[in-house]
Amino acid sequence: MRTINIQSLTVNDSNATQRRALNDYLLSSSSSSTLT
Repeated sequence: MRTINIQSLTVNDSNATQRRALNDYLLSSSSSSTLT
């Protein structure tokens, strides 16, 4: 039980981290479009 709970928490945390990273990437790429 504890392993499943920890695993689901890790998955949720990594999803949130990826979402924030994607958000930051989109923001930075749109604000500095000269880099692309």
